[in-house]
Amino acid sequence: MNDKLHGYVEKLKQENGDWVTDVKDALGEVTVTVPGEAIVDVCRFLRDQQGFDLLADLCGGDRGPEEEPRFEVNYHLFSTTHHDRLRLKVLLPEDDPT
Repeated sequence: MNDKLHGYVEKLKQENGDWVTDVKDALGEVTVTVPGEAIVDVCRFLRDQQGFDLLADLCGGDRGPEEEPRFEVNYHLFSTTHHDRLRLKVLLPEDDPT
């Protein structure tokens, strides 16, 4: 995992250990899975404390009826100050995809 991006993940965990449920590192990108109820607080922390000031992309996906949770929402954050990218993922069940 990129050391700098790993540092952001550690800061998230230090701020609130419940915010990080999974971390994936692939092709130089880091994806942090966070609970849906925490996404606003996580984004606010990353914006205000870590400089991730641009929501570059927001997309959702249907992982298929055989998957649970079925849906995912990806937030691609960018820091115009540090030039770092971080992806946040929220998994949502079919019966309450909000």
